[in-house]
Amino acid sequence: MDGTIILRIEHALREKDAIESIMRMAFTYPQTEFSLSEMAQGANVSKSTASRALQQLALAGLVKITDLGVVWRISANRRSPVYIREKIVYNLSLIYRSNLVDFLAALFKSPRALVLFGSFRRGEDVKDSDIDIAVELDSFGETKTAELSKIEGLSQKQVSDIVNVEKVIGRKFVLTVFDRKNVDANLFNGIANGIVLNGFLEAGKEAEREMAEKREGVEKITPFSQSAGREYG
Repeated sequence: MDGTIILRIEHALREKDAIESIMRMAFTYPQTEFSLSEMAQGANVSKSTASRALQQLALAGLVKITDLGVVWRISANRRSPVYIREKIVYNLSLIYRSNLVDFLAALFKSPRALVLFGSFRRGEDVKDSDIDIAVELDSFGETKTAELSKIEGLSQKQVSDIVNVEKVIGRKFVLTVFDRKNVDANLFNGIANGIVLNGFLEAGKEAEREMAEKREGVEKITPFSQSAGREYG
């Protein structure tokens, strides 16, 4: 193969890697402004490669570049529909690659549904946001919420694995466990707008009628109790 063609291929691959690395930074730290040097260092590429990649991303509507003459200030284009769409896809890929879905399905013994909802589902999460996962069971009682790493019944290794994944993603997992009879209507509406990761979330006319029959007001959501932990452990 011609040496010039090989160089072009290598060059294209470097730019592709740079684009992916830069977008990971923009998705993980959407509120942060970076300099060109910081972006290049984070992507482990030269400033010239980072510059070309950033200009492509800016044209696509994924990042914003403010040229201050001497330096660039680069940030995620958080209001861009393209950025939001790509961030949702990126967030979902993190969830599935982490093996979280299979882990929760086994932990809760085949729940009716696992649903990603909240800011992480909408692609609006920032550095301090949580990853909200709803777990629907056939019978549970009062709706409860807690950080995944702190629920009862987990082994030390499971807790360690969860914490390690959270560090890689840069977000904590928070579970909301409920059954249809006891869930607050407003909370369920938020869950129903989520993405079903596993199982089936019924949100048809029958479910809407059940929600309409509930009293108004937001029920208190309490941490997992020791007895609740034994139910799914």
